[in-house]
Amino acid sequence: MEKLKYNIQIEKLCKLLGLGDVVSKPVRVSGGFLHKMYSVNTTSGKYAVKALNPEIMSRNDAKNNTIVSEKISNYLSNKILVSTALVINNNVIHCLDDQNYMIFNWINGIKMNMNDITLRHCYLIGSILSNIHSVDWKDINIDKNCDYYDSVIDWTGYLNEGKSNNSLWVKTLDEIINSLYVWNELAIKSYNSINSNLVISHRDMDPKNVLWNNEKPIIIDWESAGYVNPMQDLIEVALYWSENLSGNIGKNKFMNVINGYKENRQINYDECKKALYAIYLNKLQWLEYILKQSLALNCVSEDDREISTSEVFETIRKIQNYSDMIKIIEQWI
Repeated sequence: MEKLKYNIQIEKLCKLLGLGDVVSKPVRVSGGFLHKMYSVNTTSGKYAVKALNPEIMSRNDAKNNTIVSEKISNYLSNKILVSTALVINNNVIHCLDDQNYMIFNWINGIKMNMNDITLRHCYLIGSILSNIHSVDWKDINIDKNCDYYDSVIDWTGYLNEGKSNNSLWVKTLDEIINSLYVWNELAIKSYNSINSNLVISHRDMDPKNVLWNNEKPIIIDWESAGYVNPMQDLIEVALYWSENLSGNIGKNKFMNVINGYKENRQINYDECKKALYAIYLNKLQWLEYILKQSLALNCVSEDDREISTSEVFETIRKIQNYSDMIKIIEQWI
């Protein structure tokens, strides 16, 4: 099967949607590994244009999931500061020559460097998360799909594929492959045990998805929004905001996220302990995704493939660090 490729035509898109003429060359900005984001200046204003990954959008539920995530962010827009996609011609996803896009007003804000995050930032993020978890969603209809996992990822298959491609990460993956299977089984068991108690949330509220304008946080990139166990979401957010550039978790920052959350909601400590192991699942699924990127099994440019190869090493390091920290974090909680 031929790999799907990006077909990005931003000038044509802007004219089609009535956004004016592009006045300078669109600039690629950081937007994660999943899609491509561009800063675009036109005669009518400045926009963030997200070119959606063709491979991801070819999946059966991708378009509906994206629409639902925007429904969630729009519903929250009168409660917290969020970035929502522009609705043009009653659509949030715009297709041009088989390429899908989303358009956002450009936000003047900064992404916080890990080493610049303060205890105040952590407390504020915890408080915002508790507000999101406390929202009553009865006014909008979002299907409550509870995932249930019963099989581990085929890590040996990726290792063998890497050997066939002379991938740089083969030795590193081989050294931890037994642990990957252990962590994967632990994650599945823990995740399934807390999967019945769910709230709607952002599900990826790490520092790269928060822009700061005059010390006010604006939550962006809602594409992962959906149902999640609240304690799993809380622990993941606390980990995101307490990690330094070396991958170490700071106790004071971690606990300040927890304390900010406790401002409005109670903590279920039993679920927190289980969530610590359930969190492995997201980390392992991310590792699988970038392994596919590195092996060019997904829609990927050569530049993105090289970035993914480097990210494999970084992700494995973070997973190992997390494994070393779990018992310590459990004591903190």
